[in-house]
This record gives sequence, C-alpha cells and structure tokens, in this order.
Amino acid sequence: MRETKFLSVKVNYDLKKMKLIQKTSYLFVILVFLLVVPGIAKTNEPRNTTIGSDALKADFQFQLINSTKLKLDAYSGKPIILDWAASWCTICEANQKNMKALYPKYSDYVNFLSISYGNSGDDLAAVSNMKQKGGFQWDFGLDINKLSNTYKTTNGYVWVLDSSLNVVKTFNYTIVSQSQMEDALNALVTLPTTAGAGTTSTNPAPNSPSNTLFDNLISNPLFLAFGAAIALMVVYVLIKRVS
Repeated sequence: MRETKFLSVKVNYDLKKMKLIQKTSYLFVILVFLLVVPGIAKTNEPRNTTIGSDALKADFQFQLINSTKLKLDAYSGKPIILDWAASWCTICEANQKNMKALYPKYSDYVNFLSISYGNSGDDLAAVSNMKQKGGFQWDFGLDINKLSNTYKTTNGYVWVLDSSLNVVKTFNYTIVSQSQMEDALNALVTLPTTAGAGTTSTNPAPNSPSNTLFDNLISNPLFLAFGAAIALMVVYVLIKRVS
C-alpha cells in the first residue's frame, strides 16, 4: 500500500513537471517570436546607406572575368543594380535569376553588375563559371581589394545606385523579388511605353506590388532557421508528453 501511494505521488509529480516544462516551452517560443521576428523581417526591407558617390568613385575597383580592372565610375551615367555574390551562394543565385528576368526590360536604362565579394574565396575562374552557368549577359567581377569589408557588405546583398553612384537602397542578405527590384529601378528610370500606334509615352512604368511581410519572412534564411528550431522544439515536447 505504501509503495502504491509512493508511485502515485511520483506519477503526479512527473505529470506536473511535464506540464510545467510544456507551458514554459510555449511561453519561451512566444517570447522569442515576438522579440526576434520583427528584427528578422526588417532585414529584408530596403535601406538607405551613408555611402556617397565620392567614396565609390575613389575606392571602388574590381576585376572583370577577362582580367580587366575597372572602377565603378565606369558605369556612371545610368542607375546600377549591383549584386554582391559568391559562386556557392544560393541566395545570390536566386537574386541573379530575378535580375535575369528583368534584364531585357531594363538593360538599355540600367547597368546590371555582379561582383563576388572579397571574402568569398572565389577566383576569376569561379566567377566566370558562375556567369556562364546562369547564362547571364551582364558584367561579372571580383572584389580584389576586399571593399566589401569597408562597406560592411557580403554575399546576398543587393545595392541599387543612382546614375551619380549614390547608393539609394540596399537589400541585406535576402532573396530580392522581381517586384522589389522593379520598384527600386522604377524610382530611378523612366521607361518608354507605347501610348498608341506610332507614338510613345515616357511615363514611368507602374510599380509592381511590393512583397508582403509573409513573403519577406519566408525568403529570409534566418527566419527559416528559426522556424526549424521551433518545429524541433514542438516535436520534442510532444514526444516527451506521449512517452
């Protein structure tokens, strides 16, 4: 009888302990979600920077895949969409595919450029292979002076510069959708549109709708990692509850 009573007390204690762990886990998940998700979502938002055209004209030199060394001011006169890349970067590959989709529409009005950032480990052969593999038509180069360290950028970043080489928007380590790219470019260029037979209009192309918060979150690798961690925690709690 005494042993049965002891077992009953132990079972009740274990159940209370499990419920406490479960409630604590849920509260932890909710707290982390409220604190972390707004910050993760914000990393996908386009941002202004303090990088001016004078600094870029003076310092920004890179090497094309044909070994030619150029400064960024060789592309002045038109806006630039600059993809900071790496040959092994899946986010960069997705951004380049979106750039490729927009290239026929904007190539006469915007300079497209992909540069493998300074700490990527790439050489010119790797950068050349990256261009050939994707069938991209714009220039690809290598950050030979590791200016990405100076400008605090890395693979998966996309810059949008105006025709005077001022960085007007940055997308930081995220997949940038075609609509986001178009919104940024349409703010800088005016595309001719057909207004009628034999006539053209120079009204800016209408902006595509921007991505929703959900679109931004699911394209962010930090959020996906966070979601995977939460899923594992929930599975663990359920297993402990059943066992």
